[in-house]
Amino acid sequence: LGSNVGISEYYINGNYFGNASGWGGGGGTICCVLVPSKITKPIVIHVRWKTCDISEMKFENGLQVDLNEECKLEEHEADVPVRFADESGATLYMHFLPKDRVEAWVSNLHPMHVDYAGPGLPRGPAPLYEPKADQPATAISSR
Repeated sequence: LGSNVGISEYYINGNYFGNASGWGGGGGTICCVLVPSKITKPIVIHVRWKTCDISEMKFENGLQVDLNEECKLEEHEADVPVRFADESGATLYMHFLPKDRVEAWVSNLHPMHVDYAGPGLPRGPAPLYEPKADQPATAISSR
């Protein structure tokens, strides 16, 4: 996504799937997603997620200065085609990318594997967070 922004929560077809730290950070493992044994038509999922921007919060030595200060939350959603790297793939990987793009990949290989078909892992310092230009995010209160 970019510097100082992570995913505070995300949902696939209305089901909660956890969170993910920003710029190459992974989320946890959530069980379970049913994947058809034979792919006969395109599969599209509806993904909703919230970004949490901490760029305006103050930190000293890695600790938050004002404990009452909250991140700026924004809601996003998109219909995302599921891409199959392996038709017999066992794991669904969600990728939250710069400009609020989302990709869903089913694969037997982990995203860190050199032959993984999905987006590569980010390298170098994180760029500034930049929301998708044609669909402004909806600001929400953090509580």
